[in-house]
Formats: sequence, C-alpha cells, structure tokens
Amino acid sequence: MYLINTLMIYSMSETVTKKGKYVFTKEEKEEFASSLAEQCSQKSNIELEKKEVAGQFKAKIDRCNSEIQLLSQKITNGYEMRDYACEVKKDFKKGIKQFFCVESGDLIATEALTPADYQTTIEE
Repeated sequence: MYLINTLMIYSMSETVTKKGKYVFTKEEKEEFASSLAEQCSQKSNIELEKKEVAGQFKAKIDRCNSEIQLLSQKITNGYEMRDYACEVKKDFKKGIKQFFCVESGDLIATEALTPADYQTTIEE
C-alpha cells in the first residue's frame, strides 16, 4: 500500500505560481531604455524647478528675516536715526551750534563749532 500512495503523489497535478528567470527581448530592452531616458529627463526638469522654487522661498524668508531684524533693533533701541530739515543756530559764546527741526521746532542735535563755522560767507 505504501508503494501505491507514493505513486499517487507523483501523478497528482496542481497549478501554482513560482518565480522564474525571464530574459527580455531586444525590443523590450529598447522600450526600457527609452522609458529610462524619459524618466531621467523628467527628473532633471523637476530638480531644476525645485531649485528655482527653493530660491524663491529663500528670498521670501530672507526678506522676512531682514524685517524681523529691523523691527527687533527698533524695539531694543527704542529709536531710529532719521533725516530732518533743520535750522542751525550758532552760539559763539558757548562755542556750539544747535540743530532745530523746521517742522516741530524740537532740538535734534548739538555740536561744537568748527573753525569753518567762524568764517563769514559772502552771499551773492
């Protein structure tokens, strides 16, 4: 009986899936090469686009960082230097000249007189 069972095992058939080596044809290889070249080209274009976009975002971030730095300085210092139209008043007794804002009349700065300040000018 043992011999009969063994023979029966070898004569039974069933269908299963098993991986095996498949050798591509010349046409298939050419098709793969064409697809590979296309994918390489697309990748290069996408990487270039990524660099451009990254550059644009970097520029936006840099602008924000500059503005943040300026605002931080203003908060820390509590002031900023500005240009004012000023009227100059010279006090020869004290040896100083004072700069008064034309719009507000506020004293903007006081400086020591220079040798040039003592020279008279001739107006035409």
